[in-house]
Amino acid sequence: MARQMAWGANKPGVEDSFLIVASAKEEYYGHLLKRRELTQRAIESAQRNNKKETAANYESMLPGRKRIVAISFGPARTRKPHWLERRALMSKLQQL
Repeated sequence: MARQMAWGANKPGVEDSFLIVASAKEEYYGHLLKRRELTQRAIESAQRNNKKETAANYESMLPGRKRIVAISFGPARTRKPHWLERRALMSKLQQL
């Protein structure tokens, strides 16, 4: 991926696309600070290339991603895993 990023650097219409894909990869692996940095660089690249709509689209992704992270690591994690809840529900249904 580093070779592709180096190739796409400073190329209009390419750099921001590569950066947003790289940010999604970092998010997948849980590197949230790196993801935020890459997304911000993608926004700046799109704005430099006068792609205002694309930059706005990238900016709109940030709050949703923050919300997903908050849900994933927030108080809901103290609940039982979903498969345990499903197992308990199935046993109750079998008793009926």
